[in-house]
Amino acid sequence: PFKFLFPYITAALEAMDYVTAIFLAERLFYHYKPQKNRHSELAQLLLGQCYFRSGKPNCAHSLLKARVETAELPQTSYLFAQACFHLKNYSEAEKALLRGQSINDVLKDSANENAMPLKSQGYYLLGQICRRTSRVEQAEKSFSKCLRINSCHWGAYSSLCDLGFNVEEKLWFRSNVA
Repeated sequence: PFKFLFPYITAALEAMDYVTAIFLAERLFYHYKPQKNRHSELAQLLLGQCYFRSGKPNCAHSLLKARVETAELPQTSYLFAQACFHLKNYSEAEKALLRGQSINDVLKDSANENAMPLKSQGYYLLGQICRRTSRVEQAEKSFSKCLRINSCHWGAYSSLCDLGFNVEEKLWFRSNVA
């Protein structure tokens, strides 16, 4: 069923036909739910994306909460963190992104960027969380780390400027594009 339904679900999501996407993703999820394998996590993630994109972050949160600590896919942790962020549950969002690590270890210059779910996007979301919880120094480090990974991330650049930080030009648009 996965190979059969997946293209229909993604097509419905792209067309913003959330009713169809949710219906099909729920069928897929309940088909794989009894199994604890990669297909069951992918089906759960896909249903979570359908809920989240349709404006139901509480449904995505409830769906992913049980699996977030054992998730193999970084997208699961990231989507759960996004749902928590939209529900203003910043501590739970941060915990999902950090996946058992301390924030100071994750923000060190020598820290492995692959440890953060979705790399630059994860650092950007962590920066937003820190900003909302009045931790300006950690927000600055998160946004800067995001820009080091993805020099074209406008949200991180804009957030650093909003916070009053001078963004080094060498971090911004590091490509050789004319």
